[in-house]
Amino acid sequence: MIDSPTMGENINNAMFAVLGKGVANDDVQVESVFCQLNGGDWLMPATTNNWTNWSVTVTPAVGTNELRVYSMDALGKRSQTKSASFTFSLIPTLSTMSQGGGIVLMWQTNAVGFSLESTPNFAPLAVWNSVLPPATISGSNYVITNPISGGAKFFRLKK
Repeated sequence: MIDSPTMGENINNAMFAVLGKGVANDDVQVESVFCQLNGGDWLMPATTNNWTNWSVTVTPAVGTNELRVYSMDALGKRSQTKSASFTFSLIPTLSTMSQGGGIVLMWQTNAVGFSLESTPNFAPLAVWNSVLPPATISGSNYVITNPISGGAKFFRLKK
């Protein structure tokens, strides 16, 4: 049985633990559990209590993912395969560093659809504007360099 993720859940951690329970429908104990993400290799989760609970860490793809799980009992009888589909949304991290007379702002290119905005004040009704020029790609990051001038600026990524 898959406890987490639940069917249709939206996940935003790049790596997360799949959690489940081993439940026998007869009097033969569960001997092993196998888990597969998106048709990849079958993985054997970890357990500390003879498959009453188990977990395995997986790295989902951005978008819809399918998790499949089955168990085997001590006599080699395989359970029905259970599945759960979930969505993975990457939440990017905005990084900064100073360079010369400017500030370099970066975020991951696999965080699709985000743009950089700025505002001079961080008030509840602040007006956010797109940062120009648009970001360029350097390696696996979007990069924008802004000159350090004038007053304070606050930045955010907006989808």
